[in-house]
Amino acid sequence: MGTTLRIIEESLDLCIKEMIETDVDQVHEIEQKCFPFPWSRSAFLLALSSLDSIVLSNLSGEVIIGYLVGMPSLDEYSIYNIAISPHYQKCGMATFLLKNLIKYHDGVYFNYYLEVRRSNYRALSLYHFLGFRILYVRKLYYSNPLEDAFVMRYNVRGK
Repeated sequence: MGTTLRIIEESLDLCIKEMIETDVDQVHEIEQKCFPFPWSRSAFLLALSSLDSIVLSNLSGEVIIGYLVGMPSLDEYSIYNIAISPHYQKCGMATFLLKNLIKYHDGVYFNYYLEVRRSNYRALSLYHFLGFRILYVRKLYYSNPLEDAFVMRYNVRGK
């Protein structure tokens, strides 16, 4: 991304910016609270150099609210990891982050892809609300517990 996006919405001052090394400790803490098998701290450090890694924070940047790690390729964008701090969940922050990611890349990426556990009803509800559709199922993709993944796509052209 390279630049900081300043977004103000309904008295909330929020910033979506490129993840930097000093953000990794807070990001990793959120990851550990949100997932039973979290990414390691070193995985996030590696993502800084090889993937598109952004954070959602308060305007000062002191408090990380959530993050997203993805990979752009040609006209597509794959979302590998997204999470919102449990303290800020159910407040529309994931919707805010995803809508602004897509808005920021308007005209650059036309398809956004992600994978989600079949049992992750909250995430599935969010993705459906945003316009993501299930393309196919990856059988027994996740472990602990063994579970299918839905591969979902959002097409900005509505196709």
